[in-house]
Amino acid sequence: MTKVGSNIEKFNLYVSEQFENLAHYGEESKDVLIHLFEGYKAASNKSFVSYIGRKEEKHEDNSKPINEARLMQDAKNYYKNCVHDQTWNCPDENQQAILLLKAEFKQIENSKRSESGKKKDNDKKSGGGKHEGTGKNNSKQKSSNVSAWKTTAPKAEDKLKAKYVNGDSKP
Repeated sequence: MTKVGSNIEKFNLYVSEQFENLAHYGEESKDVLIHLFEGYKAASNKSFVSYIGRKEEKHEDNSKPINEARLMQDAKNYYKNCVHDQTWNCPDENQQAILLLKAEFKQIENSKRSESGKKKDNDKKSGGGKHEGTGKNNSKQKSSNVSAWKTTAPKAEDKLKAKYVNGDSKP
């Protein structure tokens, strides 16, 4: 069923071809009806699967026995009606609610991303307490003892001297 994308007409065609192949070799299958029910229950349309389940229950209770040809015809008719009414594989109420929630979540997520993107752009334009292009805060560097020399201008006599940081040795 998954190979034909839950298309009942294609599935029935495949099953019919298998019947013909068996007959060609003089073989037959006694459990075709069981496999048909299993195949139809693998369809992606929940209402169709429920419909087939009801058919199977009636058959098993002997209240309404069914043969392979009749089951295939009923399944095909149900499928055609659903396709005609554009209800085949349409989401049910719960699925629609989930889809709506997902859409709302994406919309909120996208609006937050665009807001944070605008905020970052504004921070870059205004300086925002960060060094250009580094993403580091000035406040952190000012409070650090190691790099305090970077924030203060050197004295006139120290301008030509090399500066060493974090225990660098002199050359």
